[in-house]
Amino acid sequence: MRASVKGSETILLVCRSSFFVFLITILFSTYSFSQSGDDTLLIVHDRVIKKSEFLYHWQKTGQEITNKNISEFLKSYINFQLKLADARERGFQRNIAFINELKEYRLLLAAPYLTDKEKEENTKNETSESINVIDKKIEDSFVEKLKKYWSFKENMSALEAICKVADERVYNGSWIAPADQAFGETLIVIDGKSIDQNAFIDFMQDFKATNKDLSVRDYIISLYKQFVAKRLMIYENYKLEEKYPDFRYQYQEYRDAMLLQQITKARIWDKAPSDTAGIRKFFDENREKYKSEKCISEPGYISLDEVSDIVLNDYQTYLMDNWIEELKRKYKVQINEDVLSSVF
Repeated sequence: MRASVKGSETILLVCRSSFFVFLITILFSTYSFSQSGDDTLLIVHDRVIKKSEFLYHWQKTGQEITNKNISEFLKSYINFQLKLADARERGFQRNIAFINELKEYRLLLAAPYLTDKEKEENTKNETSESINVIDKKIEDSFVEKLKKYWSFKENMSALEAICKVADERVYNGSWIAPADQAFGETLIVIDGKSIDQNAFIDFMQDFKATNKDLSVRDYIISLYKQFVAKRLMIYENYKLEEKYPDFRYQYQEYRDAMLLQQITKARIWDKAPSDTAGIRKFFDENREKYKSEKCISEPGYISLDEVSDIVLNDYQTYLMDNWIEELKRKYKVQINEDVLSSVF
């Protein structure tokens, strides 16, 4: 199927055969980007689009800044957002397969952000140490960086309170806090958010000791270090969109490409080939366009069968144009002209 929408490659109407290539391009391409502000540039139905997000997509086109290029890109970008609004309203984003694929992509995209890249680079040549030792160094370094970034605080007296009453059942994860003793005291704080002792006690129950040479106290402390690292990593992962604009935009790109592919499949790709009556009517109304210089089946014209692929392609374009006009009537588009003029 032909797919042609002018503007950024991000907002191309992705055809079946090229969709996978498109997504891989997103995944393995990197774009450095600096946020220049939070001003709202566009509101398309329920979607607020900031100046920084619009600039991200514009910069990827590599086009020369001219009134014509900007006008065409803005038109394509709005059409793209209108299609996404239609997809969201129809609930495509709530499809289980959609949700699962998006989760898998986020895990893949997040992986490079959840490690200490500098430390990883510095340890590449440390061949005298095992991979496990090197990985541990990288993880510890990253955890320490996260502690500083997220203003980590810990309450060691709250940890000691657990150590004092815990017994050897912690080794097999069966120790339960005494019913007559409350463990709701804050144990750690990450970015101003408190996590209490009970959360750590629950965490300990998921482990069985592989080395019982450690004392109960030392074993609990070793688990505590793992607990802190896990909680910091979870919070860092949760905040990736906020912390890294590039991550946020690449994630949105993939999500939006999936939505665009599914809504276009439903509205155009699957509809057009099966709409024989619609294709016949379109052909009859546009016969002049398919007039032949050489008579084949009737004077001056060729049959639908002889140009079926061309007519189907044109009919899809016709459906696409009608769909866009329908969406323009259905969804409100607001452009902040002052912000737009400041972009370029």
